Amino acid sequence: MSDAMEAGTPTPLGADRVLELAGTPEGFPGWHAIIGGVSTWGFGEDASAKGQWIADTSPWAELAPVVAPGLNRPFLNGVRLFVGQGGDFTNCEVRINGVPHEPSSAVLTGMDRPRTEKVSTARAFLLLVHPEETSHSLA
Repeated sequence: MSDAMEAGTPTPLGADRVLELAGTPEGFPGWHAIIGGVSTWGFGEDASAKGQWIADTSPWAELAPVVAPGLNRPFLNGVRLFVGQGGDFTNCEVRINGVPHEPSSAVLTGMDRPRTEKVSTARAFLLLVHPEETSHSLA
């Protein structure tokens, strides 16, 4: 574990995924997803565990049925996932186009993700592009 992580320095986890096509297991059903890198912050040896969980499991695919009703733009929607937890403290939030989405946040809170004794956080951003938009721009 690096000294920077011990001090709580944010650490990017993995490279950005340029595009997950609609219908792929890691994607977001019905939308193309541009997925940014996962950022983590925390203390202790397992500080990056939540970020690694996001990178490994693509939780947006499981969240999609709950997130989809909150997508309020026809072609481009931004989604932010945030997981923060340490000991008995938990703060999980999903924002859609900058606005907290309570139903999605509740599902994210209940997901089987790493729990740590020391505080750590992870966040990821997705840009959802409707497939119709990409077909129009290619025509």
